[in-house]
Amino acid sequence: MSEEQPQRVLALEAENRQLRDHLEFLRSILESTDDAVFAKDRQGLHWLANSSAARVVGRSLGEMLGRTTAELFPPEVAACIEAFDLRVLEATDPLVLEQEFVVEGSRRTYLTKKSPYRDRRGEVAGLVGIGRDITDRKRAEHALRHRSAELAERVKELQCLYSLSTAMGQADLPLAKKLEQVASLIPAGWRFPEAARARIIVGERWYAGPGFRETPWRLREPLAVRGERVGVVEVVYLEEQPEADAGPFAREEVLLLREVATRLEDLLERRRVEEELTLARERAEAASRLKSEFVTNISHELRTPMNSILGFTELLIDGVDGRLNAEQHGSLRRIERNARKLLRLINEVLDLARIESATMELSAEPFSLRELVAETARELQILAAAKQLELTYGVAAGVPDLVCGDDTRVRQVLLNLGDNAIKFTDRGKVDIQVEPGEASGPGETEVRFRVRDTGIGVPESHRQGVFEPFVQVDGSSTRCHQGAGLGLAISTHLVRLMGGRLWLEREEGPGSTFLFTARLGLWEG
Repeated sequence: MSEEQPQRVLALEAENRQLRDHLEFLRSILESTDDAVFAKDRQGLHWLANSSAARVVGRSLGEMLGRTTAELFPPEVAACIEAFDLRVLEATDPLVLEQEFVVEGSRRTYLTKKSPYRDRRGEVAGLVGIGRDITDRKRAEHALRHRSAELAERVKELQCLYSLSTAMGQADLPLAKKLEQVASLIPAGWRFPEAARARIIVGERWYAGPGFRETPWRLREPLAVRGERVGVVEVVYLEEQPEADAGPFAREEVLLLREVATRLEDLLERRRVEEELTLARERAEAASRLKSEFVTNISHELRTPMNSILGFTELLIDGVDGRLNAEQHGSLRRIERNARKLLRLINEVLDLARIESATMELSAEPFSLRELVAETARELQILAAAKQLELTYGVAAGVPDLVCGDDTRVRQVLLNLGDNAIKFTDRGKVDIQVEPGEASGPGETEVRFRVRDTGIGVPESHRQGVFEPFVQVDGSSTRCHQGAGLGLAISTHLVRLMGGRLWLEREEGPGSTFLFTARLGLWEG
C-alpha cells in the first residue's frame, strides 16, 4: 500500500463526517417548520421529506420516503398531483397549486409551491416542494366575503344614519340649525329620495327640508324625552309611489324612521342634560368657592388656638409651672399627641382647600435629597418602633444629592406614604427606596420613591378609591386604623404639581407598594 492511500482514506472519512453533519443540519431545518417540505426524483419517488409532509400523507416519515405519489394518495388525488408535477419538471419558474387533503380526519387546504432542481450536469433531476396549510385563512376569507355581502345590503341606510349623526354631533352648531340639517338629510335613506321630504316638529316650532309640503302619503313617528312627548318627525312623498308594506312606504323605511326618531330623542335628551349640567356646574362652582373660603378661614382660625395648646402643653411638660408626677406627665403627653394629630388634620384640610381652589404653589429651593430621606426615615422610625416593625431605607447611587424643589412637599408625600405603611402593617417591615426615574430634560431629573410594606394590602375593589379624599380601605365607623383619608388625595395633587404621578403597584401576596415620581431641578451652586 502506498503512503498516499491512508491519507486518502482519512480524507474520505472526514468528507463523510462532514456530509453527515450537513445532512443532520438539513434535517434540523426541515423539522423546525410547520410547512410540508419534500423532494422527488424524476420517477416521482420521495427521497426527502419532513414530518409535516408525512402528516399530510398520513404515513410515518419512514413509510413516505422511497414511495411514489400513486402509492401514497388516492387515485384521483394522485392523478392531479402527477399532472401538475409534469408541468413543474418542464417549467423554468416555480408553480403554485392549491389542493385539499384529508389530514388526521380533517379536510385541510394546502398551497404548494414546486420548483425543478438540477444535477451537476444542469439537467432536471426532480422537483422540490413546500406546502403551507391555508385552511384557516381560506375560512376567514370566506367569512369576510359573506359578511361583506350582508353589510352591502345596509349601505344605503347606514350612509343616511351616518350623515344624520355627523350633523347632530356638530358641537358648535345651535340646536335649531342641527334640526334643519337633519330634516334635509333624512330623505336620502328612502327608496325615492328625489320625491321624499322630511319635517321635524319640536314644541311650537318646526324644521323642514327644502320643498316640503303636506301630502296624503305621510309617515310619522313621535318624539319623547323622559316619557314626555315633545314633538314628531315625519316623512312625506310629494307624489304617490308604488304600493309597499305601509302604503307607499316600505317596511325598511318604517324601521329607518324609528331609528331616526331614536337618534333625535337622544339629541334632545343630551341638550336637556347639557342645560341641566350647566346650571348644576354653576351652582356647584359657587358652592365650592364658598366651601373653600370657609374651610380656609376656619382652618386658619383653628390653627392659632391649636398651636397655643401645643405650646402651653410643651411648657407644662418641661416643668415651667412645677414638677409633674408620672400620671400628670403621661396625661400631658397624650394631650400633646392628640393635639398634633388634630393640627395635622387641620393642615391637611387646609391643603385640600388650597388644592381645590388652585391656590397652592410650590417653592424651588436647593436641598439635599439624601438628608431629606434620612430625616424622614428617622421620624418614621419612632412610629415603626412603637409597633415593633423594622424600617429600612436606601438611596440608589444614580440619584443626585443636591436638587432644587419644594423639600417640604416632598417630605410631606414621603411621610404620608410611610405613615400609611406603618399604620396598616402589624408584622414585618416597611422599606423606603429612592431610585432614578425616566430621562428628563436639561437641568432637571426625575426621582422615583418606592414605599413597600408587609401589611394588610389594598383589595382590588379599593385600588382606585384610596386616592380619593375621605376614603379609607376600611370605611366603617369601627375600623381599627384611624385617619381622615386625606393623605393620599393630597399627596396625589402634590405629586402632580411636582410633574410626577402617584400609583399603587400590582403585586401578589400580602402588603402593598406605593410609588411616586417627582421632577426636581439639578443644583449646580
